[in-house]
Amino acid sequence: PDGQARFRYLSAGFEKLHGLKPAQVLNDMTLFTRQIAPESLADYSTAETKRSLELSVYRGHSLFNLADGSQRWVAFQSSPQRQADNGVVWDGVGIDVTQRIANEQQLILQARRAQALLELPKASEELSEVALMQHGQTLAAQLTASRSGFIHFVHEDEQMIEWVAGSQQAQAPECLAALGNRYPLSQAGIWADSLRQRRPVVFNDCRPISDDAAAGLSDLSRLISVPVIENGKVVMLAGVGDKPCAYSELDVETVQLIASALWRIVQRKRAENKA
Repeated sequence: PDGQARFRYLSAGFEKLHGLKPAQVLNDMTLFTRQIAPESLADYSTAETKRSLELSVYRGHSLFNLADGSQRWVAFQSSPQRQADNGVVWDGVGIDVTQRIANEQQLILQARRAQALLELPKASEELSEVALMQHGQTLAAQLTASRSGFIHFVHEDEQMIEWVAGSQQAQAPECLAALGNRYPLSQAGIWADSLRQRRPVVFNDCRPISDDAAAGLSDLSRLISVPVIENGKVVMLAGVGDKPCAYSELDVETVQLIASALWRIVQRKRAENKA
């Protein structure tokens, strides 16, 4: 009746879903609400308020950020009932639907990625090489829900790197202008480990992973970096960074496919221009 929300009862299964002991949350409901991911919180709150006024059944799902750094989708079905004291009591269930949501999102991403790969050759007919690379890194960032991205060419000796394209968070800094956006691999941060190790590298530890201010990559936390290899040599590096949640194997695959497609298109266009 006073407008405050609290739990009256939670089953033992609550701990399996949220990693919180029911007794803790019965004493402090904010332990639960603070887990709701920002992208789900507004919808959750709006739906709860609406159903409380209408006294209608709520069915929906929300993303939760757990204390161990993992995420979980929970689907709820709950019914509100008005009480004699004008308060509202909800009773219902929560079910882990993480795998179902992941499968749905994977299908959506694969469809979007396939469309992007089909459209790249057409885009190359209208864009310069630099503009195409910028377009490609933007696509890779969007498809992986990343806030930043970058592309570097690798010189034939595999010891020099040339900045080509980047998002606003990963732009080539002015200090590279005098060098023509080139700098040695020895001065590159751990994001260039994909060149050193000749394989994709992923960092998901949520901490700053590079102090490579020379490359404009000083503030990245999560990161994917992939090499494009041709005739046994790394010819290009592409990467994305700062996804709100952990990168997956599907994200790595997406960046690799976009990067490889960009390189093939660039090589074809260069060959056509020479002819």
